[in-house]
Amino acid sequence: MATTTERPLADALTAIKTRRSVKEYVQTEIPREWIEELLDAAHWAPNHKLTHPWRFHVF
Repeated sequence: MATTTERPLADALTAIKTRRSVKEYVQTEIPREWIEELLDAAHWAPNHKLTHPWRFHVF
């Protein structure tokens, strides 16, 4: 059984090892709710400790 610290580490390593850069995109519209949820999550990302505010542009 994995401890509470092992599981997040395993999840992070899996995400890093299986990450891919997509070079072909589909024209499917992303629901606005998904975009808002992703932007909300992005505000929780660690920063470089400078005072510059985060800025996001959605096209």
